[in-house]
Amino acid sequence: MTKRNSLRIAVALGAAACLAYTLFRAPAAHVETATPIAADAKAFSLGTLPFSACELPQKRSGARTQAYCAPFAVPENRDANRAAPNDRKIDLRLALIKSEAAAADRKTPLNIALLVAVLLVPAVLGSSQTIFNDGDVSWHIATGQWIIDHRAIPHTDPFSFTWYGRPWVPIEWLAEMIYASA
Repeated sequence: MTKRNSLRIAVALGAAACLAYTLFRAPAAHVETATPIAADAKAFSLGTLPFSACELPQKRSGARTQAYCAPFAVPENRDANRAAPNDRKIDLRLALIKSEAAAADRKTPLNIALLVAVLLVPAVLGSSQTIFNDGDVSWHIATGQWIIDHRAIPHTDPFSFTWYGRPWVPIEWLAEMIYASA
């Protein structure tokens, strides 16, 4: 195997892996609310939690992230049978980070991977100089041209000298039409 063929195979496998990753990865979880939240809203409720606008500090940079925060308390004792009204509670804060570009970002990787797969993989695999060294390629192209010319799939062999007119089932008829039309 030459270096050029190895490179073609590596590029094709990389593009296929990129496409497979974007198609089969788990979608990002998101919460849908009954009513949309305005971008400039100061406060809103989600169920029994009242959210209000807040800023979250980022540890290393000192920058602040815009968010909606809701305080709530969780009993320290998780066993419901032993919980008493005056037990200690842990005060927590739930934050929903504001993001306007989250929906648009979800579609971008699929489009890029699809573009790579559709354009790059056939170009890499079809640019081989040795494709016509195999006798079957010419046979498939000729069969595809026959199908296009006659607008039918042949049921008997129209090409060979010894098997002319004998029953034949071209199982690759769709690929042969694509080869002939290329």
